[in-house]
Amino acid sequence: MEVKRQIENEGKQKIYTEIKPLENFYIAEGYHQKYYLQNVTKAYKELKGLYSTFSEFVSSTPVARVNGYVAGRISLSSLKDELKLVDIPKENYNNLINILENIR
Repeated sequence: MEVKRQIENEGKQKIYTEIKPLENFYIAEGYHQKYYLQNVTKAYKELKGLYSTFSEFVSSTPVARVNGYVAGRISLSSLKDELKLVDIPKENYNNLINILENIR
């Protein structure tokens, strides 16, 4: 594959691992979903209440971004900016930010 050749050329070494197109993708079990967020129970519950199904919750971009924040992958200021762009009721937004500000 082209990507493999590009990586080999950049790294100046041969890659022996076979790289091939993805054929099947399996979603992880529910207890693995939003793993980091599950450890902040109040934030998890605040967000979970906004979605009518677990599937909607898991596939939600705001939930994914909060999970990323809890995991230490984005800053709180970036998270605040992103959450202001989505339709989260102001009371839930304020509760969530208050919770998140107090976990670090």
